[in-house]
Amino acid sequence: WNRYGRWLYSVGQKNTIIRYITRWTRDSKSQLPQHMIIHPEVTEALSSHKPLVALETTIITHGMPYPDNIKTALSVEDVVRRNGVVPATIGIINGSIHIGLTRSELEYLADPKVSKLKVSRRDM
Repeated sequence: WNRYGRWLYSVGQKNTIIRYITRWTRDSKSQLPQHMIIHPEVTEALSSHKPLVALETTIITHGMPYPDNIKTALSVEDVVRRNGVVPATIGIINGSIHIGLTRSELEYLADPKVSKLKVSRRDM
């Protein structure tokens, strides 16, 4: 449980983004930056205090060859869901930080024809 009373597990540096989103959902007066897009499933999980796991996209974009990368990403999200947790795969698409990706967004990031850069917190 985090200090806001929500169960939180994070992989890699995504913890900072999830903490920010958790604070945003707790404080209705704050505005979400326009470069952050939260999937409705993630928003619902945060507002109803459901468990949430942040997943990186590095394995999809740089770690595995296609089509193994998309199969693995979908498989991991499926395992997370079967255990009663909402997956929040985090990636940057067209300059916006997406928290929770659709299948088509995962496929876009997995596509070997799409040019991708590895981004860390210092790059943001």
